[in-house]
Amino acid sequence: MPSARALRMVLQPHDVVTHLDPAWLSHVFQGVADAAMTSLDATNAAVDATTDAAAKEPGFFDKFVNTVMGAIEGVHSELVSLGVPGAYGLAIILFTAGVKLALLPVTYKQMESAQRMQALAPKAKELKDKYGKNKALLNQLTAKLYEDAEVNPLAGCLPALAQIPIFIALYRSLINLAGNSDFNEPFLWLPSLAGPLYGQARGTDWLFKNWVDGVPALGWHDTIAFLTIPVILILTQSISQRLLTPPSDDPKTAQTQRVLKYLPIMVGYFSLSVPSGLGVYWITNNLISTAISISIKEKFAKQPIVIDVDVDPEDLGYDPSTVAMGFEEMMAEATRNALPSEQPKRDRPTPSSLLKASENVVAEEGGKRDEEAGRVGEEREKAGVEA
Repeated sequence: MPSARALRMVLQPHDVVTHLDPAWLSHVFQGVADAAMTSLDATNAAVDATTDAAAKEPGFFDKFVNTVMGAIEGVHSELVSLGVPGAYGLAIILFTAGVKLALLPVTYKQMESAQRMQALAPKAKELKDKYGKNKALLNQLTAKLYEDAEVNPLAGCLPALAQIPIFIALYRSLINLAGNSDFNEPFLWLPSLAGPLYGQARGTDWLFKNWVDGVPALGWHDTIAFLTIPVILILTQSISQRLLTPPSDDPKTAQTQRVLKYLPIMVGYFSLSVPSGLGVYWITNNLISTAISISIKEKFAKQPIVIDVDVDPEDLGYDPSTVAMGFEEMMAEATRNALPSEQPKRDRPTPSSLLKASENVVAEEGGKRDEEAGRVGEEREKAGVEA
């Protein structure tokens, strides 16, 4: 599912770098990089068209989006009643924290599965070194190893699957809320959570177009304030990657990690084309996720997981003498076993000798019958004389 993983990279890059799989990660990163090269205007137009179509034909996901909007607005109303300034921004932060806490058991299970996978790595490598020539056997032994150790290699997909619809719903919710006049309220140093787009400009027009006498369209104060969102996002994700990326001696993994260093810049660029309220969500989610990941990793560092599981080809019904052979070697062995024996062969009778032997047998049988008839005749004559 490349698209799901690609979105997960944008949502939580630090999770990706802690559980690297170079094969699909390189593919995913290439897909995200290609997406970054496309026109953001076209992307936003597609989002708007999708939103308009959804408004005409509301479905289950639209109800989910409305639920997310209702949750954010409900928290906002409570904060307003308490007289808290910047209620919408704080509501986004509290909603994000609530989602992360709700997903904490799933996140813990994911990281526990990753730790168990790391604990099984030496045994998996041992199987590969010993039975690497026999791919079918290696796959069966590896599957049995995971089964006996109660490890699910796909457990890491669960948090991504759980967060992707939430992220999409939150994105659409914030886009919808950006059209609400109340969402224009400032938060901390940000002039407005709806800015810098304000429901009109798309992409990076607010930054690169409509300059007058060297002054950007929004003015220097607001422009610099909104630019702090991508800067903070790049810094927090870079620090998160540095803290959570495990050292690796594998050249492929190291190369992938070097490529991932540019991921925060890409996400920072994406944040230029969305309301700053969504940037607040990204930063909050990144900080909370990093803190949770570090806490769980420290727990496993103090109490490392040890798995003592062994698998044997004989348990799967394989012949121990052939399990280490490759396909070509097994075919050669089967060919050798199928050849005739090299032992000396006895002479086979020819058709003429068979005919002669048959005549001898007939003559011999005839002689036996004559002898038997003569003996019977002699016994009768003897019996008549005695009478």
